[in-house]
Amino acid sequence: MMASSNRSKLEIAQERRARDSRIQREAKQRGTTPELIRKQVAFALFFQRIFSQEDSRWMLLGGNALLIRAGHGRFTQDIDLSRDEQWNDLSDVQEEIEGLLRQGDRADDFDFTITKIASYSEPDNYGYGAKTAKITVRVDFGGKQFDIFTIDITSRKHITSAVERLQLKPVLDDDALTDLPKIPTVPAENHMADKICALYEKHQGDKKRPSTRYRDLADLVRFVQDIPLDANRLALVISHESHRRKIIPPQRLVAPDESWTTKYPQAARDFAQYPPHLLPLNAALEYVGTCLNEILNGTRTTGHWNPVNQQWEETTRP
Repeated sequence: MMASSNRSKLEIAQERRARDSRIQREAKQRGTTPELIRKQVAFALFFQRIFSQEDSRWMLLGGNALLIRAGHGRFTQDIDLSRDEQWNDLSDVQEEIEGLLRQGDRADDFDFTITKIASYSEPDNYGYGAKTAKITVRVDFGGKQFDIFTIDITSRKHITSAVERLQLKPVLDDDALTDLPKIPTVPAENHMADKICALYEKHQGDKKRPSTRYRDLADLVRFVQDIPLDANRLALVISHESHRRKIIPPQRLVAPDESWTTKYPQAARDFAQYPPHLLPLNAALEYVGTCLNEILNGTRTTGHWNPVNQQWEETTRP
């Protein structure tokens, strides 16, 4: 589903080589792989199309939302999207997304094709018991494969508070990544509450199996490092989420399991731009705890987290 730019094969080949070189340079500068940078470009091109209109019924969740919010950090391998209503048939979802891709087409010689869509047997990652599915998307440029990525989709009632729209910024300098849209996502406090509850929720249907989602703690590090937060809202949504998931969060941030002592540093080493001094588990817990412990133990319900000063302040949100 592509409107051609009517450029010659030579011009397209030249652009492909130039883009590949920029991807290589950006990966080296960021200390990551060219494959991950390429995938972020593909994601941006996808968002550019499906969020071309502000009244989208879709919302971005997960690591991509945090990456856009913080402007740096752990790159993701896939996309998490939620739809405001459950679907009756996956073919309807495929047609809907394909329609959005056509509607937002840029005539830039990129072509998006849904190659597979299938239902999940597992419940959604956010504890809503909603339908879930995985979509595989192939991205071509000038008739040749540029990337393949997957999208995890779920149906989820959009939050009652105002949806936040985050400005998408290009991962590298590229003419194809201009006029990027604002991306609808949940407020930072809701996203953070999801991460906190996921740490202490038993997973995969085994009530005795602790979380092994090491990226959740790494993402909490990024929230504390970069994101302004409202204490009252954070306390309320943590209470709501923990009650809904039937868990009791701890009074202070602790490891979900003893195995995290060795396994968390091993995993965190591979997270892009993760602070090296916070690789030890206790260091990460203590750092995030400076923000969260007062919320978890109920001693703070007002104020705003200032990520620059790394403290709670009884002032307006930065």
